Amino acid sequence: MKRKTLEYLLSKGSILTFPCFSGSDLSISQIQKILKNLDSVLLLDFKGYFSSFQLESAETLFLNDYKELKTPTLCQDFWAYSSPPYCYFNKEASFSLFMSNLINLQQKYSYILCLLPVERTPFFFYFLEASHLIVLSPENEEEASEISIAIEGFKKYSNLIWWSPYFDSIKPQAKLYRQAKFSQKLLKSKPNLLEVEASIVANELKNFLRIQILEKNPISGLPRIFLSLIPLLFFLFAFSPFVFSQKLGLEVSNLRDARMERDMLSGSPYFEYEFDGKENLQRIARYAVGRFNAKVTSPSILKDYVREVLEKNGFTENSWFKNQLHIPPLGTKLRFLPSESIQSTPADTIGLAWRYFTSLISDSVSYLTELYHENPKTVGRIHLGIDVASRQGARILAPFAAKAWTFKDNRGGVVIGLVQKEKVILFMHCDQLLYLNGQEVMAGDPIATVGTTGHTTGPHVHIETGLVDKKGTKALGNVRYNTVSPITWYYSQVKSSVE
Repeated sequence: MKRKTLEYLLSKGSILTFPCFSGSDLSISQIQKILKNLDSVLLLDFKGYFSSFQLESAETLFLNDYKELKTPTLCQDFWAYSSPPYCYFNKEASFSLFMSNLINLQQKYSYILCLLPVERTPFFFYFLEASHLIVLSPENEEEASEISIAIEGFKKYSNLIWWSPYFDSIKPQAKLYRQAKFSQKLLKSKPNLLEVEASIVANELKNFLRIQILEKNPISGLPRIFLSLIPLLFFLFAFSPFVFSQKLGLEVSNLRDARMERDMLSGSPYFEYEFDGKENLQRIARYAVGRFNAKVTSPSILKDYVREVLEKNGFTENSWFKNQLHIPPLGTKLRFLPSESIQSTPADTIGLAWRYFTSLISDSVSYLTELYHENPKTVGRIHLGIDVASRQGARILAPFAAKAWTFKDNRGGVVIGLVQKEKVILFMHCDQLLYLNGQEVMAGDPIATVGTTGHTTGPHVHIETGLVDKKGTKALGNVRYNTVSPITWYYSQVKSSVE
């Protein structure tokens, strides 16, 4: 990778998290000096170190869309938000909006540095998962043990820096212990964060981020290509007489009622939603019908279900009705249950696939608006994919590790596709791409954001799936493939491999 490309990727916005203990010796002046040595930085002070600075509250990140965010406070060389009320940390809708705003802020600031109290809560855990770099600096073995318990179950150990000489107490956690030793090896003569100059701290943070980028984007070139081909050529010449291609079978039955399996995975036969005064009831109702019945809502189904929800929650049919929509006021809580009027249909057999595809969007209220139609007689047109409606700017997550291919066209707009062995999946109508063409993607990584590019009537993602075939009718980068129904693709390629 060229130096310019590496520095460009480094400047695209990184989230740096410093988990802080209640009695930490990390001082305000040390934090300020670190911030001063980072270019274009936004501070999120969830620990309360800067409470005397009268900063703008981070509450706006949990309540307002990006365009309506209150401006952070300017403190000499950096911008900052203070800690919001604790009640917002553990609300799913608030956290989803917070993460969406954080992604947009990354386009404005090269670094977002968060001071986060150490506590085993959903917000603490989810925020670590979203961070590019997590700096752990326990000041004794007791704190080392405490942080190891707080991050138990965390999987992205390569995102951790153990900037402390105290790690003997974490030996039982083998992966964390190995990462701590690896960090200390890289830091060499700078094992204790509290004893290092701020300029060196900032420089080491940038170096760790560069290492992450290089690991995800291995250095390429003609020598590397040539060397990598030698074992492959040898294998082909030696074993080609014994190698025979086989066609993949797709005879997987979807004709069973999988609602019981789906309900077990959902964790609850109902859910409650608190409205923010702007969200309309119809959108949440579409999500609920999809979640409970795996069904795309028609106008009549939607109208009946909205009436049913209002009646079961003690409201009249016309409550908050304006301009063809119901918009409950701020703070209104409604309980959504499976509809009594929607009967079991063949669509219920796709429930597991429905949850799989909607989980690829980082929006807790995403839902399908159109299914796969290979025959134009079904709905009047061919539709070789499924449409998932979501909020503008929501992140699209990679379902598996793969190579990314990107392109643009008039109909699909901005498109990113992933190829892993025989599996192919494409996401269309994206707003922004978060990976470059040809890069290797890790499972769960954000690869793009939901948009309205191409031919669309609103923010959504058109998902197409396929199987690699050298004689395929479609091409993605240097790979040829044939389109397959997303439902068949899920049961044959995803669920079967898990089982």
